[in-house]
Order: sequence, then C-alpha cells, then structure tokens
Amino acid sequence: MWQIWNTRAEAHADVTYRLEDLDAAALLRLADLVELDVSEEDAARALASVPKDVNRRNRIEGLTWRRIEPIVGQLAAHYGYRPPE
Repeated sequence: MWQIWNTRAEAHADVTYRLEDLDAAALLRLADLVELDVSEEDAARALASVPKDVNRRNRIEGLTWRRIEPIVGQLAAHYGYRPPE
C-alpha cells in the first residue's frame, strides 16, 4: 500500500511535496535538484496540462474515510491531509 512506500521513500528523501500543492516554483526547485534545465514557462505549461484533481477520482465504491481512517489516518495527517467534513 501507499503508506509502506511513502514511509520507506521518505526516509531517503531530500524533499517531499504533496502533488496537489506542486506549483511552478516547486517544480523548478525539483528540476534543479536533479540538474534539469527547465524554464519557468515550461514548468507552468506542464502544470497547466494536468488537472489539479487528476488523482482524486473515486476508485472503489463504498470506500470512505471512516472505513480507512484507522489504517491510514495517522500517516495522512502527517502529510497534511484532514478527514472530510
């Protein structure tokens, strides 16, 4: 599951970002970190080509926060996610 991957990857990460918070400035910092020459225009164009909610679609009918919170709630909170109201 994602929490195993995230926990292991985070232990070795130089930086972490929530994808939905990624903006052109952050993308440029990430490109610089891996020594890619990316212009501000290219970064903005790349971000504009992907909807902000690209990964928010419901995939499993009946899956609710109430059902998964005991499993993922603590790590989700660590990443700044809050239960829906």
